[in-house]
Amino acid sequence: MRRQLVSDVPLGAFLSGGVDSSLIVSAMGPATTFSIGFDDPSYNELSWARRVAEHLGVDHHDRIIRPSVVGLFHDLMTFLDDPIGDFSIFPTYLVSRLARERVTVVLSGDGGDELFGGYETYLADRWARAYQRLPGLVRAGMVAPIVSALRPRAAKKGKINKAKRFVEGLAHDPGLSHARWRLFGGAGARDALFTAEAKAAMKTPVERHILDLFRRAGARDPLNRSLYVDLKSYLCDNILLKVDRMSMATSLEARVPYLDRELVELAFRIPQEFKLGAGQTKTLLKRVAARHVPAECVYRPKEGFSIPIKNWLGGEFRPLLEDLLDPARLRDQGLFAPAWVERLKSEHLAGHANHSHTLWSLMVFQAWRRLWLDV
Repeated sequence: MRRQLVSDVPLGAFLSGGVDSSLIVSAMGPATTFSIGFDDPSYNELSWARRVAEHLGVDHHDRIIRPSVVGLFHDLMTFLDDPIGDFSIFPTYLVSRLARERVTVVLSGDGGDELFGGYETYLADRWARAYQRLPGLVRAGMVAPIVSALRPRAAKKGKINKAKRFVEGLAHDPGLSHARWRLFGGAGARDALFTAEAKAAMKTPVERHILDLFRRAGARDPLNRSLYVDLKSYLCDNILLKVDRMSMATSLEARVPYLDRELVELAFRIPQEFKLGAGQTKTLLKRVAARHVPAECVYRPKEGFSIPIKNWLGGEFRPLLEDLLDPARLRDQGLFAPAWVERLKSEHLAGHANHSHTLWSLMVFQAWRRLWLDV
C-alpha cells in the first residue's frame, strides 16, 4: 500500500462505501475521496460512502448522476475504443471527471472481489448444487416456470430479480460454474439473435475461453478456481480495461492496490472457507474492514457499480435504442436478426422481461461499428 501512495501530484481515492474501497481509504490516512450516486434510490449508495467518509474523517466529494448522461454516449464510445457492453462506463467516467477536478491520481478498490470472493455468482454456484438435489419434476415443472413468469422489478435487485437471474443461469453449461450467471441469453437465444451467415462465420464457441481457464486453474479448491477464472477474464478483459479507459479519458491515473503482486499471491494461498461463508461473501476481508469502518457499512448487501439502464432504455435512452437498433439498418448489415431484436425491445419496453444487458451490448456494438467500421 505504501508504494501506491507515492506521488508527486495530488492523490485521492474512489469511495463507494463498500468493503473494498473503504478498506483502501482507511489505510491512506488523510485522503480526498470521490463518489457518484443516482436519482433512483435502489441504485444510490452515496449515504454509505458519506458514512464511511465521516467515520474516517476524509475530505469527501460526491455528485448525483441523472439520465442526461445519454448525451455522453458517443463520447464514451470513442474513449472506450472496444465494444464492451458494461453499463458502468458512465459512472466510472463521471466519478473520474469529478476526481480530476481536484487530483491527478486515484486509488481504486478493483480486484478485491476477484481475490477474496466478493461476487454473488460464487454463492449462486453453491446454491445451484443444493437446488439440483430437488426432484427434477419440481425444478422443471414448478419452480422454473413460475419464476420465469414473474415480471422483473424496476429496482436494481430484490428477491424476484435475483430469483429470475438464478433460474436463467441454471440453463447454462454447469461446467461454467459461477460464470453461468455472467451470461445473458443462452445458446437458444444466441441462435435466434444472429443471422445464418453470421452463425456460419463463428468458429469458436462462446464459452470456450472460460472453460479453458477452468482447466488451467489446476488443483485449487472450487472457489479459488472461480477466482482464478475471473482474475484472468472478467477483471482484466472488462473491469480494468473500463477503468483505465474511462479514467484516462479525463487525464486521471487510476491505481489498483489490491493487485499488488504480493497481495495477489497471498490471496490465492488463502483457503476458500476464509473467503465464502454460509450466505456471505468476502468473509475474511469483511472481518478486517470491520475493524476500521462501521460494521453496518461492511455487512450490507452488495450492490455493484451500475446505473438504472433497464429503466432508462424506456425513457431518455429510447431514441438512441431505436436509432442504433433500427430494423432496416440491422437487415442491411446482416449480422443480427431484426425480428428477434424487435422482440427483445418489445418485451423489455413492455416490462415483461429485462433484456437490458443484451440490448445494451447490441447498442454498444452498433455504435462502435458506426464509429470505426462504417466508412
